[in-house]
Amino acid sequence: MNAKEKFFAVLKGADRFAPVFVAPGGLFISTPDGMDASLRGAKGLPYRMTVESEAYGGEREIETFGFEAGEYEYPLSEVGEFLSLPLLDPKSSGRMPEVIAAIKTAAGSEPYSEPYSEIDSEVDLPVIADLVGPVSLATSLVDTRKLLKSMLSEPEAVHSLLRVLTDGSIGFLRELIHAGAEVVFIMDPASNGEMLGEDLFREFTLPYLNELAESAASYGREVGTIVHICGNAMKLAHLLGELKADIISLDSDTSIRELKELLPGKRLMAGLSIDTLFHKGPVEIGQEASKLVADGAVMIAPSCGITREIPLQNMVSLSRSIQDIVAGG
Repeated sequence: MNAKEKFFAVLKGADRFAPVFVAPGGLFISTPDGMDASLRGAKGLPYRMTVESEAYGGEREIETFGFEAGEYEYPLSEVGEFLSLPLLDPKSSGRMPEVIAAIKTAAGSEPYSEPYSEIDSEVDLPVIADLVGPVSLATSLVDTRKLLKSMLSEPEAVHSLLRVLTDGSIGFLRELIHAGAEVVFIMDPASNGEMLGEDLFREFTLPYLNELAESAASYGREVGTIVHICGNAMKLAHLLGELKADIISLDSDTSIRELKELLPGKRLMAGLSIDTLFHKGPVEIGQEASKLVADGAVMIAPSCGITREIPLQNMVSLSRSIQDIVAGG
């Protein structure tokens, strides 16, 4: 079996090929030097949580002194103004066309441009596309405090806003899959237990995330789904059992062992601590990866995200540690 086949085997329940190393958000295309094909877990894109919001006229990215940052320009002063949002067209709205084109390149239907022309486009790896969850997208369009207050005072308006955003995301999702995406990674950092709690998560997050996952699964060919929940997810444990994603991705704040005991039928992606990747060496990285696998993780990814400051050698060490775990059975 090649790497892609093993990835999907683990995604669907085959533990004999686990764990799989994945870097959602695309370290390997944005920084290809030093990561040979045997170390890559998937082909992804540099994760940008502002692509969808920018298309709606909201949060956008700026670059200052070589660092990327978000600039907030809320197009909505109140949740009830959602009808003023423009209709999304993935083929023309904001940077969506560029993201779709990048997925085509990663999938091999279009050639790499400079300076990435030396990347081995023949390596058979799954192509991951990224999507922002509806609640997190909403926090880039209207002030988060107003959104949370509206969930209690005018829930119908919040549902109407999330309906608009989910429909737009489904259109974008289908274009990404049509371009060649084989896995959809949905990140919804605002939908964490600390911010929403069980009741609000159940009402405003769970149904819309499940709708996105079901839309991906109904495309007509096999498409994997991964949903990432930030923070300590134990507060949402029994609700996560209702998520329809193939894999639930978790931060290093969440105990994989405890969550696996509560959700034995769920496939979990563990986040390896960024502190470990930043400050530790190969031995400590290997030890943490081994513990996460022993606790029940079938996939491992850097927790939260990858910054330019993380030593590339440490990412290589993580990948090789996971290969050693698989080889050791």
